[in-house]
Amino acid sequence: SLPHMNNGPSSVFLVRHGEVLNPGNVVYADLPGFPLSLTGRRQVEDSAERLPHRATIVTSPVLRAVETATIIARGFTPRPLP
Repeated sequence: SLPHMNNGPSSVFLVRHGEVLNPGNVVYADLPGFPLSLTGRRQVEDSAERLPHRATIVTSPVLRAVETATIIARGFTPRPLP
């Protein structure tokens, strides 16, 4: 149990990254790089509006995933950990 979380019911929201900048149509799966395109950023912003604004965010270190998590976190209300 994480100390900053209550013991009540929880929800888990899984969000996949938006469209990536991939002009060469490379199958990028686990390859590093491939940042979000402008369309991908808009997709993430639209998704972020549908999520609750209090959560713990977990992301992989892949650039497109970190960009996605960063965009989603912008709308969150910061709260200190106890």
